[in-house]
Amino acid sequence: MRTELVNRLPFTTAGHARLWAVAVLAILAVVSAVVLALLLVPKLSTPEESLPPPLPDKLARGAPPSQPPSAAPSPQAAPASPEPDDTSVGGLQLSSPVAGVAPLPGQGAGYHSPESPFKPPTPRDDVLDWKDLTQVKQVFVRRTVEITFSEKVEALNGQTVRIQGFMMPLGAGEEQRHFLVSSVPLTCAFCTPGGPESIVDVKAVEDVPYSMDAVVVEGRLDVLRNDSKGFFYRLHDARSVK
Repeated sequence: MRTELVNRLPFTTAGHARLWAVAVLAILAVVSAVVLALLLVPKLSTPEESLPPPLPDKLARGAPPSQPPSAAPSPQAAPASPEPDDTSVGGLQLSSPVAGVAPLPGQGAGYHSPESPFKPPTPRDDVLDWKDLTQVKQVFVRRTVEITFSEKVEALNGQTVRIQGFMMPLGAGEEQRHFLVSSVPLTCAFCTPGGPESIVDVKAVEDVPYSMDAVVVEGRLDVLRNDSKGFFYRLHDARSVK
């Protein structure tokens, strides 16, 4: 009888002992996980000191809060907006090389901004007026552009003239023999460029030093209608004039 009882005990064999050890370890792991969860999980209840203060009785009943009386602002007349004219865009007064003509991007003589680092040209009586050079009509006919110049400009074809404008070099170096002269600085970020009628292709017979100021060149003017490079005017045998 005693031998039968001993055989029924759980630790009679090494295999049973291992099973009991695994069970005890599993129970300890579950208990440890529960304890860690209770310690790490924050309390869900909000402490009383963190709650917002209760609303006043008037606000709780829906009554608007009382406000101190304030003086009503006196009505003021709105500033009169400047009336647009021929040389204003959105009330901003512009200074165009052509007086009385609103500057448009890519058309006419362009717009020389007062904020430009390039100084405006000094008025002279011995140079052509950009107002005359920019009086050009362009008409599209059968996928081509027909250019019509004014009679005054047509009469200047082949004549020796003087042109004042801003120099645009076409190559490297401080002195140039082939460059452009424009009514406004082409490298100015504040200016509005004009159309092709505001640019003259200049081919000089002597070196002309580059200058940020306006230059004056003298040469023989060619009035172009079907130039392969798209120019309307070209000045040949040009020289710098002070």
